[in-house]
Amino acid sequence: YVQLKDGTVVFGAPVTVNLQALVETIDTKFSALWLPQSDSLLEMYRTYKSLMDNWEIPNLKAAAVCDHAWDSGTITTAATVYNEGIMLHVCLNCAYQKEEIIPVIPSFTVTFYNADNRVISTNKYALGTAAAEIKLPSVQGEDGYAFKAWTDAISGNEIGEIDFASVAENSVFRFKPVFTKVFEISFVYYDENGQLTETVLSMEENQIISHSDLPEIPPRKGYATKWDEAIVGTKVTENLTFSPVYEVLTYTVTFLDAQNGSQLADPQIVNYGSFAVVPNCDQYYFDSVAEKMHRFTGWKALETGDRLYYANGNKIADIACNLTLYPVYEDSITAPMIAVHIGDKIDNRQKVTLSLCMPGNSSLYSINMSIGWATATGISSIESATVANTTSLNPTQCSNENNQFHIDKDKWLTYNNKTHTFDFVWGCGNGHSFVTDSNLITLVIGVNNQAILNEESFSVLAGSTIVYGESDATIGDAESAPIMLWFY
Repeated sequence: YVQLKDGTVVFGAPVTVNLQALVETIDTKFSALWLPQSDSLLEMYRTYKSLMDNWEIPNLKAAAVCDHAWDSGTITTAATVYNEGIMLHVCLNCAYQKEEIIPVIPSFTVTFYNADNRVISTNKYALGTAAAEIKLPSVQGEDGYAFKAWTDAISGNEIGEIDFASVAENSVFRFKPVFTKVFEISFVYYDENGQLTETVLSMEENQIISHSDLPEIPPRKGYATKWDEAIVGTKVTENLTFSPVYEVLTYTVTFLDAQNGSQLADPQIVNYGSFAVVPNCDQYYFDSVAEKMHRFTGWKALETGDRLYYANGNKIADIACNLTLYPVYEDSITAPMIAVHIGDKIDNRQKVTLSLCMPGNSSLYSINMSIGWATATGISSIESATVANTTSLNPTQCSNENNQFHIDKDKWLTYNNKTHTFDFVWGCGNGHSFVTDSNLITLVIGVNNQAILNEESFSVLAGSTIVYGESDATIGDAESAPIMLWFY
């Protein structure tokens, strides 16, 4: 055989040389240089050697005739559904190259038309292509209509129903759009910020509204929210608007007469954001054990301990939870008072106790009190009247100039059954600290049979006053206040 490589030659057994192949190779490498015809291989080699020497290309591999061993090849141009491809093979013995044509990929054709039967697009797809890989063009329906599906012009099947993976080579599919009439379904509701918002769905004619179509309703403070169950199952034949059902929450407001005490009135059922009316309660409370008068300062919530300041008859607004309220009293009266207690009736007699209550750390100067009673209440007479053994009004607390007036406390109190009055007069030249006293005055009153004393039985007559001032104040700083009776 003959092997031509890098300017060397090896002679062996005679072989048949394909001069045409050699000439084509040299034509490619040397721009169609002429190679003379010769019957002598040696003459041919000399000519070839001379050409290589003259062109100074020492590593040229000539296409000598040999037993080619081709590699698996490399695709230089991939075949498509539209064009052939090229694969390049290289001989493993002499590095000679050859090209192989790759056939066009077997395919089928898909064409899409618009509503006017004009072609939108035409594409070829390799056999085995799935329906999801088909490029679907976008189309727009007229007002009131929406695109529904692409259907085969011949079979009427929707594109998703066709098994493209099993179609035959060179099959052709033609698809046209199908439109359906649509309506707007609006859902109007309050968002998280209390603002009205709207969710709009586009639904086909005769479509049935389901639970999954209903948007989620944001929570609204003070309301229970839901969609009307009648919405589900509605057949769409026109534009529709729906709103949720907002049910206002209700709360119970209860007023007690004391912490953990009894109810002052029936509980009030109040809508969220509305108000509860405060019932009447005692504005003062006299503690006969501690000998203290307490003033009402407001209502306190049992659940939270919050203090709410409301006078009788006012409203507690913006109710947003259940409330149990009780009155709060503080021993901080702002003016002198007489606490009156009417005892039980025994043998047509009743005992009435009057206790003088003063603001804390105040100075008392004088008392001039006249109280009358009404015969219509059944009082027949005052049978006895006594002043308690109290040190707060003791004469030793006053200066000598008034001691004579206070020697006998029985002279402080007088009563007149004819005029239906009794008077209590006490005075001190100098002010001194004074604390609350119980049982300052005790009256035993005769009453008619079946009669019962009450708050309306007594009244303070005009001109009744108490003169007092701040602790250690002088008489020049004193002030005069009317006498107030408080029944307990």
